[in-house]
Amino acid sequence: ASCADFAGRCSCPLGSDSRSSYVFLRIFLAEMSSASAAAKLVQYVVVNGEIAKSWPKGAVIAQCCHAVSAVSHLYSSDPDTVEYFKDLDNMHKVVLEAPDVGKLNSLGEVLQQNEIKHKVWIEQPENIPTCIALKPYRKEDVHKYVKKFKLTQLVVRTPHML
Repeated sequence: ASCADFAGRCSCPLGSDSRSSYVFLRIFLAEMSSASAAAKLVQYVVVNGEIAKSWPKGAVIAQCCHAVSAVSHLYSSDPDTVEYFKDLDNMHKVVLEAPDVGKLNSLGEVLQQNEIKHKVWIEQPENIPTCIALKPYRKEDVHKYVKKFKLTQLVVRTPHML
């Protein structure tokens, strides 16, 4: 297809020359396809609900940051990870909560068995699994593993709660 097919109604920046228009159209469609692919990627983080309810909010957030940094580094050459980081301003993360460490560990085992690339973050020296971060995936590829978990609701401590 070229702009000439639109009976002189071309308004692309390269004019109505059919070769230039064709090249412009191909570049435009490639860019749209790339943006669309990145938009479909999501990175899931699942936090241990026991620490989400008992640790300071900043400490829980730091654990999630550690896990995301680690999994991003481990799989930095993975095609989906590369695509995900092409559009930094539009990254999509979902932070979920496992009710307890047992459910978090079970998730880790299921991910391992199904070869889903992830990182279990274990706080040291306490040796406590705090969260799991998956590398960026298309939602339809991994949602089935995390759909039973709810969005995390970090508890905000107020003076009357202490």
